[in-house]
Amino acid sequence: MNEDDLSLVLSAVVTLLRRRSAEDTLCCSDENFLRVKSVDQDGFVTVVACTSCNIRAETVCHDVSWTYEKVRDKSRLTRGDHICWHRPCAIWHHAIVTDVAADGKTQIVHYSRNMMVEETVMAEEETCCSSLECNSLYRVNYDVCYNTEYTVMRAKKLLGETR
Repeated sequence: MNEDDLSLVLSAVVTLLRRRSAEDTLCCSDENFLRVKSVDQDGFVTVVACTSCNIRAETVCHDVSWTYEKVRDKSRLTRGDHICWHRPCAIWHHAIVTDVAADGKTQIVHYSRNMMVEETVMAEEETCCSSLECNSLYRVNYDVCYNTEYTVMRAKKLLGETR
């Protein structure tokens, strides 16, 4: 990871930990005390510890509260959004928005039909199908989540992955 990526990771971790705190603070109120203690198989930080007070904190977003929001106007999508839609056979398809161009084209990172993580322009037909039940696009809104730049960085880091 380069210096810019490390700075982005630290900022995202600090933001996430503050969002989880009722007082919107870190344990020792100084992010310089945080040290990485664990990373996952993709190199993402999963646990940090404060070198001052020895408190360990998970930095993963699992088991968090979330809601679906129907997206009626794709121009309202923003970088870092987690979006999903039905594919035929009632399969939910998920993606992360990595860019929204001025011409309205939405760039996404997602598992393509060949089961590889790819970055593509979201096609109109990807969010539509013949059934009335599955022609809607949704944004997944989390109570606590990573910031926009870290979300996009994580998505792009997985490009080419086939698990």
